[in-house]
Order: sequence, then C-alpha cells, then structure tokens
Amino acid sequence: LFRSTDQVDWDNPGISLDNESTEEDISDFFLLQEDCASGVLVQEGCLNEDSYFNQFFQAFWSQEVFDEHLNVILENTPEEAAEKLYQASPDNYVSEYAATNPGEDIAESWMYFVILDASTGSSIKDDKINFFYQFDELVELRQDIRSNLGDKPTIIASSSWGQIKMHLSR
Repeated sequence: LFRSTDQVDWDNPGISLDNESTEEDISDFFLLQEDCASGVLVQEGCLNEDSYFNQFFQAFWSQEVFDEHLNVILENTPEEAAEKLYQASPDNYVSEYAATNPGEDIAESWMYFVILDASTGSSIKDDKINFFYQFDELVELRQDIRSNLGDKPTIIASSSWGQIKMHLSR
C-alpha cells in the first residue's frame, strides 16, 4: 500500500542517512531532494505528490521537524536517535519506533489505525492515527483487514523500539 509506485518514484531513490553517513552522503541526499518533484525525499525515495505518504509527510513533518530529525540521526545510532526523538516528543509518535523516520512513522500510525478504534485525543499522535479516515478506500481496507481478524478482540501493547505484542483472547 505505501510502497507501491503510486506512493514513491522509484526512479529517484532515497538515501538512508545515519550516524555513519559521510558528508558526501548528506550532500547527495540534498542533491537528490532537489530533483524530487514533490520536494520530499525520504529513505524510500521521492514521494509522489498525490500519495498518501506525501500527504502524511506534509501534515506531520514540517521542515523544522525533518531538520531536527536529520540532526539527531546524524549524531546517534538509529536506535538512540529514535529513543531521543520519542522521549523529546512522546505525543508526536504512536511508538518509539515511529520516531525512526517518516516511513516508519506512517507505517506504525497505519497499524494503530487498523487495529485500534478512532482516537479521541488531541495530540499529534492521535491526529496521525485519524489521518487515514479521510480516505474512504483506506477505511474500507481497514474494515476488510479487521474482519479477517475475526471476532477476537485485539489489544496492542507497545514496548521499547517498536516491539509490538498482540494478544488475542480466546
């Protein structure tokens, strides 16, 4: 769903940056970003302008948030970066793992959207869960997925670094 050609321009691949990235890697990232039609280059590639991923990014990843994220990931291991970003703004991410990068943020938010009921809170992480409700086709897909889970209630418990435990009652 989020990795299809409707979401990302595979001809303009992204670059994964971390604390081992060189100055050349960082320079290449910004050069590739300039060639990106939507202006948004993430690890997965250049986001297509009308993609869910780009709309999610535009709604929740301001340039300031992205720049802060980039600075933290360049100075820390991926695990440390996610932990620091999450601890600094726990109301911004549905899980610590979601703070890893925009791709994991939308993926984790999607999972919470599918598994949990609509969020009634007013935090950014609540808005991220509810983001998907604006798309009828995603609400329909959510219903299909949930119907395939059967009538067993699902409880989600998140632990450090995105280890999700699902407990299905019998």
